[in-house]
Amino acid sequence: MIETPLTYRGKNIFNRLQAWAILSLFNDINYNLECINDKLDKSLDYDALGIDFDAFIYGANSLKKNLPTIAKNSSIISRTPQTYQSPINRMTDYLPNGVPGYDITSDVVGSFRTAMHQLCDEDRISPRAIEKALNIGLDTLCMLLTEIKEKIEKPKPYLYLNLWNDLEYTYLDTLIEEEYREWVAEIGDPSLDELRDKLNQAIFELLTSGFFRFCPQPTRGAVTNRKLKIGENELAVGTEIPVNFDVECTKFEKFIEWKGNCILALNYEKLGQYIYRNYRKFNEDDFYNIFHFDTIKELINENLAIIKPELAKYTKRYQEDKDKELLNDCRKIFIPFKEHLKNDISKNVIDVYLEKLLLDSDYKEDAKARLSGQSRKKYCCSILLALCSCYIFPPEFASNKTELAKTLNKGLGGDNKETLIRYLKDSNNNDKKLTSWTSEIMDTIMRTQFTMTKTG
Repeated sequence: MIETPLTYRGKNIFNRLQAWAILSLFNDINYNLECINDKLDKSLDYDALGIDFDAFIYGANSLKKNLPTIAKNSSIISRTPQTYQSPINRMTDYLPNGVPGYDITSDVVGSFRTAMHQLCDEDRISPRAIEKALNIGLDTLCMLLTEIKEKIEKPKPYLYLNLWNDLEYTYLDTLIEEEYREWVAEIGDPSLDELRDKLNQAIFELLTSGFFRFCPQPTRGAVTNRKLKIGENELAVGTEIPVNFDVECTKFEKFIEWKGNCILALNYEKLGQYIYRNYRKFNEDDFYNIFHFDTIKELINENLAIIKPELAKYTKRYQEDKDKELLNDCRKIFIPFKEHLKNDISKNVIDVYLEKLLLDSDYKEDAKARLSGQSRKKYCCSILLALCSCYIFPPEFASNKTELAKTLNKGLGGDNKETLIRYLKDSNNNDKKLTSWTSEIMDTIMRTQFTMTKTG
């Protein structure tokens, strides 16, 4: 609101500032939305579920109808004759809540004109140029909002697993494990039947907590044909099974899988998807209940694996140990390359990269399978070529396939040099998706390490 009536000159100056503000706003919004868009490729932002993207897009499109009027009242000449410099700089009483005697210096006017040129990308800042810049800003805004809406409503499947892992870290409770260890000590080497009863009790407590209340109601046929059936005999004395408990068992079955007839495995991707879609409806107790159950279930699985060692491969801890073992093995393979890194590259950059590839990327399952299988050498070549594309090695080393093969062969500890040279020279072995991801993640790793070094 302008409190002081505007003269023609004052109105002209204020409109210029208004145009600058609008264009700068679009510039900032579009930049921030691009950053959000990039972030959504790697994780889920469940807080964004409450944003009405359709309303934003509708509002932006409606604003486009008024652009000619906004632009017409916001013209500015790119060059101002020196004789007029003083009256144009004079802003007394023309700014909102203007302060008498306040001047805008020539430096500020100069920076204003520069900013208008940068935003409009025109030699002369005319109404047409401003309208064009606003149009581009609005189009970019709508495009980014549409992309973000799509990514939030239909995320990539692996992101649901990332969400589960993030929440697990938040709600992990070590007291649960202590309580379970106490129960095992009291029982004294629990039998198979006692462990099954313990698991059934944990399932009963989870299902009666209402965690799956947002799932669609199953059909009567699905309820009748369910595999999970828990009776009072499997539960603590005095436990009453509520009405419709069989319905909750049927819902639960969509999120589980039985392995080796004894080991209960949760489908974390499906659970992550369920949590994401209903995130704002859940409360703290809901999250506590599901992660309490997951912890108890894994502890029971470990005890089952002690009784039946062949079941160990189905437990989460076993898989985590195998992943760590594979990561350490992979790091050893690439140790010889550390001495060839450029002087300004941290020696642990390859270790950090391999950890992200094998434990924290959408390529991790494929990477673990290939590094554990017959294509191990070929995949190591793909990783090496991807690393070379990031310019972390001197050009003369990165371009020398024979030297690369010799160094990789040293890490693999075998007589594979000729085979590796052939793999490295084979352009089809250059995994484009892996190379693109490597470039992106390596840039993030090196920027983070540079910031830490600078701060330290």
